[in-house]
Amino acid sequence: MRQPLFSIATTAFLPAIFLALALPLHAGSSKEAPPAARDERSVLAIAGTLTFYGVKPDGDRDGIIDEVDKCPHTFYGLTVDARGCSDRDGDGVESESDVCPDTPEGGTVDSRGCLLDADADGVADYLDQSPFTPSGVLVDSRGIPLDSDADGVVDYRDKSPNTPRGVPVDAAGTPLDIDADGVADYQDRDWDTPKGAKVDAFGSVMDSDQDGIPDHADSCPNTPAKAPINREGCLDLPIITFASGRSELVEEHHPVLDRMAAVMKQSGLSVELRGHDDLITNPDQAPALSLRRARAVADYLIWRGVSPNQLILRGQGQSAPLVVKGKDEAQAANRRVELIPMAAR
Repeated sequence: MRQPLFSIATTAFLPAIFLALALPLHAGSSKEAPPAARDERSVLAIAGTLTFYGVKPDGDRDGIIDEVDKCPHTFYGLTVDARGCSDRDGDGVESESDVCPDTPEGGTVDSRGCLLDADADGVADYLDQSPFTPSGVLVDSRGIPLDSDADGVVDYRDKSPNTPRGVPVDAAGTPLDIDADGVADYQDRDWDTPKGAKVDAFGSVMDSDQDGIPDHADSCPNTPAKAPINREGCLDLPIITFASGRSELVEEHHPVLDRMAAVMKQSGLSVELRGHDDLITNPDQAPALSLRRARAVADYLIWRGVSPNQLILRGQGQSAPLVVKGKDEAQAANRRVELIPMAAR
């Protein structure tokens, strides 16, 4: 009669089991072996017995016998390949030593099984569209350095990282300033400001005294408002002429003196009134006559509201003629009162 399979297996394995249990009680041992040693001896004894009886051992119980198992210490329960090795994510690093066991397919890993990130920007190389980003530079999910204002210049190189959308910039990310006046073109009302000219916040050429001549071309940028000026932007005060031997104002000069009075009242401008005479008057009488002419102009200005403190009178006599030769009509230019501007008071 055929012997039952269970009986055969029991008969075959009983010596191995007996040997495993008997090893700790070996007569040559004076002390009881530690648990780990007992377990190892038991496994070796069972393996040896199994080999003796034609059953080849599989120490890590992965289904691959030890003699062909390239990874004989695979953790229990891991799926292995024909070599007896486990590499769950297929990155070439065995699962038992893989620090990153779930690496996506296609990624290159280091010896620990973790994805390479050459520039250490937090984006793995196989996904990084800018794999050589400088250290510390912020990047997006693609590994590309951030460009917050979308001007085409990445933030770490952008000198103006908050440029409004659509504004043209240079290679440094700075908005263009064609006339180099310090005001970006998109804010500049005057794109053709002369080099060196001072401008306001909107790029318009400054005209401090509002005389119509910009400061960069104005020889006198602080001219009182509405004062008469010349081409250089400086005060162009009137010259008041007189008849020969006379010190009375001619009515035709009233309008120009009215305007002069208005400017002086508004600005506080002070003037020196210099009276002159021609060269045909008695030299002894010329100083007094020239001073009376200055007084006549002063009286009119004071009548029009100018403070006496804004006026200084001088009689120059015949000391500063404009015309040296000629008589009568030629000498008319010398019979005058000049208004010389002084500091505002």
